[in-house]
Amino acid sequence: MKIIYACLITVLIFFLSCSLPKEQNKNIVYPKERIKGVLYSFIQENKQDNFRYEMFINKICPNDFNIILYAGEGSLNGENRIQSDKTPNVYTEIDGNKIYIYSGSEYFFRNTPKKKEKGSIKNDKKAVFWAIRDSSEILSVKKNIADPINFFYTDYRWLNFIK
Repeated sequence: MKIIYACLITVLIFFLSCSLPKEQNKNIVYPKERIKGVLYSFIQENKQDNFRYEMFINKICPNDFNIILYAGEGSLNGENRIQSDKTPNVYTEIDGNKIYIYSGSEYFFRNTPKKKEKGSIKNDKKAVFWAIRDSSEILSVKKNIADPINFFYTDYRWLNFIK
């Protein structure tokens, strides 16, 4: 009789543990004050129902960062993500909108099992890009830039703008 009770309790514990809610949002991060206002402005100025929001962080040296904010109908990193499974490891939420954050860690780590996700910015005429330069915690923002990838390297006026 004791064995039956022990088995019944074990089975009951097993089913209860499987039905308990799991912790969610393990991958959400919360922006610090110096960037929070910029992210909020970006969402407010570029809010559309079908847009995906992404943030690309490039650390140049210990106190300097180049950041690209993207809003568009697909993922800016869509084709690369399909080919090499570089989904963002973290995201933040601003005003109920997810901003997926690419920081380089997705090249080495992943937080979910391998999956393919479609998306690209091909023919996305509505895509919006902002460039942010964080130099020793002083932010400089350029809105509505045309070429986010080459912007920091080809626009030498930007270098004068941050000094």
